[in-house]
Amino acid sequence: MIAHTHSSKAGILGRLAAHRANTPIILHTVHGWSFHNKMHPGLRYMYIILERLAYRYSDAMIFVSRKDISQGIASQILSKENYYLVRSAIPLEKFNPYQYSTIDIRNQLSIPLDVPVLGNIGRFSTQKDPLSWIEVASLVHHALPDCRFLMVGDGPLKSQVEQAINNKGIAQRTILTGLRRDIPELLSAMDVFLITSLWEGLPRVIPQALAMGLPVVSNRIDGIEEAIIDGKNGYLSEPGNYRILADQCIRLLKDPSLRQSFGVYGKALVNEEFSLKRMIGEIENIYEELIIIKQIRET
Repeated sequence: MIAHTHSSKAGILGRLAAHRANTPIILHTVHGWSFHNKMHPGLRYMYIILERLAYRYSDAMIFVSRKDISQGIASQILSKENYYLVRSAIPLEKFNPYQYSTIDIRNQLSIPLDVPVLGNIGRFSTQKDPLSWIEVASLVHHALPDCRFLMVGDGPLKSQVEQAINNKGIAQRTILTGLRRDIPELLSAMDVFLITSLWEGLPRVIPQALAMGLPVVSNRIDGIEEAIIDGKNGYLSEPGNYRILADQCIRLLKDPSLRQSFGVYGKALVNEEFSLKRMIGEIENIYEELIIIKQIRET
């Protein structure tokens, strides 16, 4: 039997429970650590201690980004090379831009076909920092008054988001959809995808956007750097540089040929690294390897 856990809280509790249940093989996938640099130092240290404890009962670890591996080593969680890099895949057949009608989805959202659209899909939370997203959007608005801003999601900062778009004078140009499940369709309505998260592992929405042919503008953080190749399929900037982020968005929104070039590169990268078939095959190989190691140790 193999216990394979995901996410931070479930990963810590699940591995401890699996150990107590004498589960033969315990495996955990890190989709971003439970701690980050924005935390209070004491709380951050507590989570590191918990991760070290859970690691003691892990036969192997899977990571979706190299950055998380480096962080695990630097935080003295990983003490041996029992880890693997496996990208968190997406169903590429679903995220195919040729399957969706931009005209139809824009009509549903009351967005004219001939205006640029800057979009985002994510939770309205401190981690995703939607208020910074709105700061960038307001700068884009000054340069491109007809631009529409499509924000898909909900969360604890919703009221602040609504207040901010009113304060910035872009309420008439912003569509807040709330929670939606038709993610590929919504991506097909966008021209550029902007993400302003303050910390991440490697969010699945980025390969989803790339697969749909969208260039991505993002803060230069964590595993995002492994999916966004600056100047190839998007642009990266340091967190808080609203002007630079806005200029990068404006450049792409004004230049359809540049967007197309970035889109081609992004789709090729996703097809290579984020296919579901590849991910399943890699995880199956890890399971088989761990079973063989367990059998050898017991003989």
